[in-house]
Amino acid sequence: MNDPPAALAAAYLRASYRVESLEGPFTLRIGEYCAALQRWHEQLGVDCSAFISAANPFSVPTDDKQNAAAHERLLKRLATAGLSAVPGMGLDPNGQWVPERSMLVAGIPVAEALRQEYLAIVDAGFMLQIDDPRLAMHYMLSPDETVGETRAWAQRRIEALNHALRDIAPERVRHHTCYGINMGPRTSDFELKHLADLIVTIRAGYYSFEMANPRHEHEWRVWETVKLPEGKVLMPGCVTQASVVVEHPELVAQRIVRLAGLVGRERVMASTDCGFASTLSATEPPEIEPEIVWAKLASLVEGARLASRTLWG
Repeated sequence: MNDPPAALAAAYLRASYRVESLEGPFTLRIGEYCAALQRWHEQLGVDCSAFISAANPFSVPTDDKQNAAAHERLLKRLATAGLSAVPGMGLDPNGQWVPERSMLVAGIPVAEALRQEYLAIVDAGFMLQIDDPRLAMHYMLSPDETVGETRAWAQRRIEALNHALRDIAPERVRHHTCYGINMGPRTSDFELKHLADLIVTIRAGYYSFEMANPRHEHEWRVWETVKLPEGKVLMPGCVTQASVVVEHPELVAQRIVRLAGLVGRERVMASTDCGFASTLSATEPPEIEPEIVWAKLASLVEGARLASRTLWG
């Protein structure tokens, strides 16, 4: 999983989010308390809201006509869901981003807010990838929890996620979970045997997970006992960001073929364990230099070719 680039994250943080309520306009900023928002909540009898924009999906500048059409689709979805909203505008004080038409939606649960975002992404013609490292990392980050408690925590989050995905065709959705982008000993990672049966209940067509680093490579055998639902595809990591060693194409092929032997050759799509951007700091070099990343990806491609020859002849 990769966080937003530092420059993009900074743009969101410095932006102001202007709201045009009937009681008068007010401005929101990330991480800052807003008394006007609190009063607006109290007037409407809600305890939460979400500032949603359909403009510039994936933070990629899009032309005015496409953004206007996306905004109209957002308005229709909010109306269909019976949600109350007032117009807003995302503003960049540096002028690097044009103002984005938005809506402040009252009383919308987090899962419903995510649903509106996800629908906007799919409506724009993109595949939706859910980057969900916390699902696998919660156990490591909560050392006082038992395996059972972590599984219960995961089930609650999956229920909310499935609510957000409920109107999207699973074949348009990829789910990715991992243990973070950094290099480390990984001795506290949550084992896939405790999580795989929950992952396959997520309303996605593709499941991406780590399988290429030494701490998790053995876990391909989990799929001997966990049934992969019909129509679903596994995206195992066959090269890893957790080492600078470039995997041999024949090793990549072996990883693909042995998993295909369990779930079927049409149901395995070779991937990476995670993203390779191990730092967001412009002053720090990445743990894996770009030329090594490209070499790993080349090995992944060649290994997939070798596996295809083995599996299809």
